[in-house]
Amino acid sequence: MTDGSIEQNFMKSLTRMYAAQDRDVIFYENAASPARRKHAAIFAVPLPRELGEMAPAYFKEAILSADEQWSQHKPIIDTLKSPHGKLAFRKTLVKEMPYFHVWFTIDGGMGHVVEDEARWPKADLFARELLGGMLECEPNVIKKQGRWRGGRDRREDAFKKTWQGWDWTKVLY
Repeated sequence: MTDGSIEQNFMKSLTRMYAAQDRDVIFYENAASPARRKHAAIFAVPLPRELGEMAPAYFKEAILSADEQWSQHKPIIDTLKSPHGKLAFRKTLVKEMPYFHVWFTIDGGMGHVVEDEARWPKADLFARELLGGMLECEPNVIKKQGRWRGGRDRREDAFKKTWQGWDWTKVLY
């Protein structure tokens, strides 16, 4: 499983782990403000199967209504159907161009070039609000940003225990 990029290996392992729990997982990357955030982060969000199946429709509708109506770029770049494969979206972008990308499978999903950073929700609120709405979360839960605490908590311990069976990095040692 060491062929492919590091992020693809993590995505494959997380997809398999959540599938074993009868859940879907989507991944998203918000690089709508590249000048403020100097590194990329890909977020993984497990969903109940029925919501995972409906996620593309939710994201398509939200992207179409979130940014400029008249833009220079296609509002949605379908990365599942692209001839360039998994790297299709990044190959279409100019370096430092602001974007949002969501994967519904490890093979792709949809991307959006953010034309007006001021109109796009700050941080990762676009995805958090959309996913929070899908999961029927309260607004205070949606807006609450997680914080890294120096110690462990029981959720972290539970995840690490589950992850042990799916951790692809073990083959590196």
